[in-house]
Amino acid sequence: MVPWFCDVGSDMGKGKKHGGKGAEKDVVCGCKHVTRADVEAAVAAGATGLADVKRMTGAGTKWGKCKGRVRACLEQALEARVAAGAAALEPEAENPLVIHGIYRHFKGDFYLVENVAHDSETDEEVVVYRKLYGDGSLWVRPKAMFLSPVDHEKYPEVTQRWRFELQHVESVARRV
Repeated sequence: MVPWFCDVGSDMGKGKKHGGKGAEKDVVCGCKHVTRADVEAAVAAGATGLADVKRMTGAGTKWGKCKGRVRACLEQALEARVAAGAAALEPEAENPLVIHGIYRHFKGDFYLVENVAHDSETDEEVVVYRKLYGDGSLWVRPKAMFLSPVDHEKYPEVTQRWRFELQHVESVARRV
């Protein structure tokens, strides 16, 4: 991830944290539980403005009191990304992982990414995701596999590039 620190807003730096013991995720939108890391992931997924971050994370869509914090964090993330340069981007930047993002599996079904966890034996990062069909059960998969390209030798008919691809779902309530 691109390192940056959001120190803007009345709640920042006052101990507001999201997550369990030792969490380092400062909340920038309390209503939607959006953290600095979520804004950073949205930037990695291509967000360039507040509207993109709102659409991808839900930040600022309930009461809107956090828009200043979200905007400031977005600007800092964009500045850090520019300062880091294109050569320093992680391979994940091409197919970023967005917590609370909706992904389409290459076989067609949709899933909601809940979080990233660590395997207790290997410390490997795994993606925790929920089926958006059937029983809505939770599943885990190694992060590297989740973000990997489709094996087109095994599945030559598949046109999707990645095993799971982030979807940009527009709100039906916002359509005029």
